[in-house]
Amino acid sequence: MKVSYNWLKDYVEIPLSPQELAAALTARGVVVEELHSNNPGVEGVVVGRVVEIEHHPDADTLWICQVDVGGGQVLQIVTGAQNVRKGNLVPAAVPGSKLPGMKMKTKKLRGVESHGMLCSPDELGLPDGGHEGILILPEDAGLEPGMDVAEVLGLNDWIMELDLTANYASHCQCMIGVAREVAAILGTEVRIPETYAPEAPNTDVSKLISIRIDEPELCSRYVARVVKGIQVKESPLWLQTRIRAAGMRPINNIVDIANFVMLELGQPLHTFDYGKIRGQQIIVRRGGEGERFTTLDGQERVLDPDVLVIADGEGPVALAGVMGGEDSEVTDQTTDVLIESAHFDNINNRRTALRMNLPSEASSRFTKGVAPSGCLRAANRAAQLMVELAGGTLVAGHLDVCPR
Repeated sequence: MKVSYNWLKDYVEIPLSPQELAAALTARGVVVEELHSNNPGVEGVVVGRVVEIEHHPDADTLWICQVDVGGGQVLQIVTGAQNVRKGNLVPAAVPGSKLPGMKMKTKKLRGVESHGMLCSPDELGLPDGGHEGILILPEDAGLEPGMDVAEVLGLNDWIMELDLTANYASHCQCMIGVAREVAAILGTEVRIPETYAPEAPNTDVSKLISIRIDEPELCSRYVARVVKGIQVKESPLWLQTRIRAAGMRPINNIVDIANFVMLELGQPLHTFDYGKIRGQQIIVRRGGEGERFTTLDGQERVLDPDVLVIADGEGPVALAGVMGGEDSEVTDQTTDVLIESAHFDNINNRRTALRMNLPSEASSRFTKGVAPSGCLRAANRAAQLMVELAGGTLVAGHLDVCPR
């Protein structure tokens, strides 16, 4: 479990330094195996705005950008990134600044001077593998040219990596759980986040979806909520920062919200494109012998009765608590989302994840043990954030099937 010092302070007042906090937690049994800076070596990199852009006269794949780096200074920077556009806010490594493993200086590229470089996530040391081109910073984050990129991206933080023993494994695999431990040590209070969102009038979730659990010994609770009219887009910067601090890669606002709630409350969630749920029903059942199903990673999986699946009216849509299916994933075209917040048997979940070679943050938590009492709160928290950050409308009511 990776715990961000800055994020932890959202939930509890901490008068201790990161080093003092790590020592205090370890002394109480919550062992901090490693404490390290979240900054991989980014110094002096600033927010820049591209005010002009033109093709390099001697290179088809290079662009010459005029970049406002604050303080009335505009620098000429040559880049090979193909996603840069006039008006973009970008990380600009100006001469004298540092990136992991390098110090920036002015140099010539095909005969044109470049006073620094525009940075990709990889060059900044961010866990955004697969990102093409430079990092485009969001326009709605209140950023101005000249701001410190390390501060903007939450790199000026400390990360505690916990080595949790069995007695701490379940409740300390989330930020609120660790905050409770800190509050107990310091004799202070935990600030629990709000989990309320207004529901749309004249709507009823029971008319949109039904839930059936055929295997109560493997799924003791299944909570579902529906949010309609969402817009799938890039997450706000604060949410991306929190996701990265946990060592995960931001995807989009809906997926990031589900991951954020899991990290905050410890309850894994899954989001389905509601429009792709056939028959408007969810069935928690065992896989059929030889049944085939394609997971989000594009791999076809051969199922059997030892595997617990989430199915709709026609077939599997997820490996329960492990990974969703390709046919029901949230995409840029998704407008309505079904939120799953369930409790699955830890032993069966672990066996499935190992058999399918699909380790994940979600299956790790189910394996260690998740309290079924947190399902509804997590679903409500995710719904609240989807209303706030994705412009959604929350359908009234929730389904809560609890056979045991």
